[in-house]
Amino acid sequence: MTQQTPGIPLGSWLADLPDERLIRLLELRPDLAQPPPGSVAALAARAQARQSIKAATDELDFLRLALIDALLVLHADTTPVPVAKLLTLIGERAPEADVIDALDDLKERALVWGDSEVRVAADAGSGLPWHPGQATLEDESITAEQITELIEGLDDSEFAVLEKLVEGSPIGRTRDAAPGAPPDRPVPRLLAKGLLRRIDAETVILPRQVGHVLRGEQFGSQQLVAPNPGRSTTTVADVDAAAAGAVIDLLRDLDLMLETFSAAPVAELRSGGLGVREVKRLAKLTGIDDARLGLILELAAAAGLIASGMPEPQPPDGEGPYWAPTVAADRFAETSAAERWHSLASTWLDLPARPSLIGTRGPDGKPYGALSDSVYSTAAPLDRRLLLRMLAELPPGTRVDETTASRALVWRRPRWAKRLQPGPVADLLEEAHVLGLVGRSAISTPGRALLVGDGAVVEAMSRALPEPIDHFLVQADLTVV
Repeated sequence: MTQQTPGIPLGSWLADLPDERLIRLLELRPDLAQPPPGSVAALAARAQARQSIKAATDELDFLRLALIDALLVLHADTTPVPVAKLLTLIGERAPEADVIDALDDLKERALVWGDSEVRVAADAGSGLPWHPGQATLEDESITAEQITELIEGLDDSEFAVLEKLVEGSPIGRTRDAAPGAPPDRPVPRLLAKGLLRRIDAETVILPRQVGHVLRGEQFGSQQLVAPNPGRSTTTVADVDAAAAGAVIDLLRDLDLMLETFSAAPVAELRSGGLGVREVKRLAKLTGIDDARLGLILELAAAAGLIASGMPEPQPPDGEGPYWAPTVAADRFAETSAAERWHSLASTWLDLPARPSLIGTRGPDGKPYGALSDSVYSTAAPLDRRLLLRMLAELPPGTRVDETTASRALVWRRPRWAKRLQPGPVADLLEEAHVLGLVGRSAISTPGRALLVGDGAVVEAMSRALPEPIDHFLVQADLTVV
């Protein structure tokens, strides 16, 4: 087989796999089994479809996506590429063993196929969150500060070119891309500064990192080795003590909120949820700040502790419906502190909403309301689990901040980068602190237990919480200790 021949097609390669490999493929890419393919050829065709490739690459890390990028640079979408050639292109950017392991994983997913020579699908580039070649060919030595300085020195005509590319496709076609174009024109000047990259004599592309800076995003992943998000360490005992203190505060504030709703049910907006003014009124009444109250409201509703309807007795004013405590709230109050925490923490982990948005304004200028569909997000539980898994893989007591955590999370899920910027990650960390899953910026022992589904998770929090006081002493001056 020469380098000009197409090599073995995916269907033939799949047909030679043992049954356990095919089963594993369907586990990794469940969309391929719905509906069941009638033949291996049908399975291969489905595996190479654009939408299936996008789904299969959604949870891949930067190394795996960079390997697909490199294979596209080597034209593996049209001709077989020797693995040795791929390793040469990657060079010292990643240990060879890591590259081979990642390549094997891509083969398990049928995103790459072959043995000593490998292929990728024609639509493999659709699974990349950048234009093919940007992770392999572009200069990764330039820093965000250097790019920012260059952008600040641009004139209006130069900046207009970049602005057009960042708002739409990063690829632009112009005769000024040619090497002999007049050097005083905007495109040649941008090429000379490294703010554009020439593809051919009529095509330029906005470099990946330049796009990140223009959009105000954290610099994209550059290294093929996962970054270490740890910035300092503390003791596990210190982490668990801080987490336990946060849980005590959370349960107290939740009880206060439930008492407030019980005494005076809160009217629901016609559009659903609670208005911004109503949340601010409740915050002032309870002494709980707006952001924290928004989180508690979402948790209480998702856990079934409050619900919208007509309470008994009905409030004398208004027509309802109203938000008020449920019967489940009474049963909830009778359980132990650790059991109540477990209910709330489990609810948060799977909560399809982003409470941190409450009170802020969306792209349409309208505020996000508490207990409304506007904060609904099916991706929120995925982001929370990704964050906790990343923290759990660090040595116990390792602390992170939103910047280092964001960098590590974006490396793990480049296709989720927009959701994993420092701002949203800071919100996730704050919520995890409130829930006692994180203490002093490190994952707590109960947090680890909850993440892995440990049956002793309630016991873990019971050990972290202080023993309840069952007696007190009245001194001679009538003070209580």
